[in-house]
Amino acid sequence: MNREEIDCIILTNVKLAEKIAKIVQNKYKHLSFDELLSAAYMGLVQAANSYKPEKNQKFQYFALKRIYGAIKDYSRSEEHTSELQSLRHLVCRL
Repeated sequence: MNREEIDCIILTNVKLAEKIAKIVQNKYKHLSFDELLSAAYMGLVQAANSYKPEKNQKFQYFALKRIYGAIKDYSRSEEHTSELQSLRHLVCRL
């Protein structure tokens, strides 16, 4: 797919990313909605860039996994960062 087709897929599916971010916001209470939305958009872009239409899979189903996965990855990275900050703070107090 060329850049124009990829951009079209992204713009056509922005609402999908927004909907997924809204659905999972209760599960990821430690993240703001803006953070969830940013992660969802990143997942959408990753999905569009790696999508292979010749595999005959509907883009929305393919993107759903990528978007949710991007949110989970972001959540894990934030938890890890928070744990490191806590450890640093604890070590500094020693």
